[in-house]
Amino acid sequence: MIKKITSYQEMLEDEERLTQLLKIQQKQIQADVRGIKEELQPITNLAATAKKFFVRKSGQAVTTVGIKLLVDGLVKNFVLAKSGWITRTVIPFFLKNYASHFAQDPGKLLKKIKHMFGKNGKVVRPE
Repeated sequence: MIKKITSYQEMLEDEERLTQLLKIQQKQIQADVRGIKEELQPITNLAATAKKFFVRKSGQAVTTVGIKLLVDGLVKNFVLAKSGWITRTVIPFFLKNYASHFAQDPGKLLKKIKHMFGKNGKVVRPE
């Protein structure tokens, strides 16, 4: 229930109370937004990875030609040689797009390969 304000002092007290309430609610909203971002992080990561399959990153002509020759020559003509025409068309398209994102930073590709073949995400080194 709202209290009726009868004096200037009561108005200042009510304004202070409302200001404090506003600050508390702003902090709560910020905490809620952070929680939502944390919950959506896996979906964001999935979308970023899926985007790499559908969008080709522009780069130097040499790397683009190299990726095209490698994917067409090795994957399309040897690995997928006995597959259907749809498979032979679609998979190289996705591979070329995905590989174009690693062409700018080769160390990133090596790191990803080591991570894939490591034990629990850690690279196994011979002792």
